[in-house]
Amino acid sequence: MGAGVSTNSPGRTQAYPEPAFVKRARSDPLFEAAVYGNIDTNFRVCCTSWAQAEELLGHELAREVRTAVGKVFSDGDESHATEQATQILHESFPEFEGLELALCFANLVADALELRSQSDAEGWDFVEGFCGTAAVTRSALARGWKAKCFDIRYALDHDILSALGFRRYVLSARSTKRGGTSWYAPVCSSWGFLCRKQSMRTKENPLGNLSVPWVLQGNNQLIRVTLVCLLLHLLGMEFVVESSMSSLITHVRYFRALMLLSGAYQHTCWLGHFGAPSPKPVKLMTTAPWVAKVKSKRRGSLRLCTNMVKKGKVCINGIKVKLQESEFYPLKFGEALCQARLEHRSGQQL
Repeated sequence: MGAGVSTNSPGRTQAYPEPAFVKRARSDPLFEAAVYGNIDTNFRVCCTSWAQAEELLGHELAREVRTAVGKVFSDGDESHATEQATQILHESFPEFEGLELALCFANLVADALELRSQSDAEGWDFVEGFCGTAAVTRSALARGWKAKCFDIRYALDHDILSALGFRRYVLSARSTKRGGTSWYAPVCSSWGFLCRKQSMRTKENPLGNLSVPWVLQGNNQLIRVTLVCLLLHLLGMEFVVESSMSSLITHVRYFRALMLLSGAYQHTCWLGHFGAPSPKPVKLMTTAPWVAKVKSKRRGSLRLCTNMVKKGKVCINGIKVKLQESEFYPLKFGEALCQARLEHRSGQQL
């Protein structure tokens, strides 16, 4: 699970004082390569009109791209998501200057398909964003899969909210193999029930109080994850988005539209079943069929919240240290996920 935005100076390459798990990464060559290995950030615009897009992609795929982008980012969206999404892509890809959102996606799809035709075997089997201790990535590497992971705790250019960081996320999706899986766990603290009074998020207004910086940060992360997952869907790749059980991200129009478009479903896992000290259920929104095979039961007894009575009302307060510790997946959770994926892949090959 991922970290937030660093306030360190731009000249620093490390986002936070180095935690123990970051130091351990440097002692494992495979994991170090997954974290710090280079990504080809080169990109060129292939088409600047729909006539060119149809010539490159074919009429059917060009129409699919245009329709899909229109369904997820509707021009009539009162949250101005289309305008925001276009600006985000233009900032990370100056090459797209002047292009509408759907044409930006047409270029990304065309570029990815060309790259795949040249060297699909060189792509990643598994990508993990907001990875924290990278339990999923380390489990993937242990099975011999090629993996890539991102988290601002490792380096500032892993920050999805920066232009370079988002470009890396997008281009990692472009460089994923056929049948590859991408896993994202954007920071969920502003989306859950504990901060509801301050965030003012509701099912009717899931984007919440836009005057609160950390609410805006949560919204900005989600729209960027939605953009990357939309690209993955158009490329026929699997994605998983993890959030807390009380999270309202599924009520945000563009994310809900992505789930409907892609046929994504929701699956619940209890992290306590895999060794976490608290039960902590999480919900996984995914297009990967094998995720549903990861079964779990409620286990663990550590409480992350306390009940207090204030002015005659029961208030629930999070225990900050315990909540921070619970951010990270237990390694057995990563192992269970990769085992389910492996069994699914083996069944497909029979």
